[in-house]
Amino acid sequence: GRTLRGFVLSGRVKHVGVSVYSPEKAVQALNTKGVDIVQLPANILDRRFEKAGIFQLANEKGKQVYIRSAFLQGLILMSASELPANLSFAKPVLNELESLRKDPPWNPASTIDRYRTRSSPAFLHSQFEITLIECNSSLPAFSHLVL
Repeated sequence: GRTLRGFVLSGRVKHVGVSVYSPEKAVQALNTKGVDIVQLPANILDRRFEKAGIFQLANEKGKQVYIRSAFLQGLILMSASELPANLSFAKPVLNELESLRKDPPWNPASTIDRYRTRSSPAFLHSQFEITLIECNSSLPAFSHLVL
């Protein structure tokens, strides 16, 4: 039978990637020969992968990171006043984002970038690209942020 390796060797597959849910699995994937891309969940409320050094490791290994859930299923774009009680943990961040939305031009990427600048200036010194995958077609499209 045909294997994934056979497809890569034949040129039919250019890059191999995996989707992970934990920093430990991301490290394992980044250390696996033949894995070029790692897809993971990350956003301004879920910074586990950042804190675990995953983006730096990917940069060192020359591998790509694709982020899913960048807007946490739309939660990050909600108004704090619309927030259900079971999600109250996000209220301080949403209030801060609302204040940043008042500064034009407003779009999800620039607002999150302004938030990150205020909340974690050291994070901005990591210079590599992160591709954002957001499947909500009602949002403005953008392909990547340079961090």
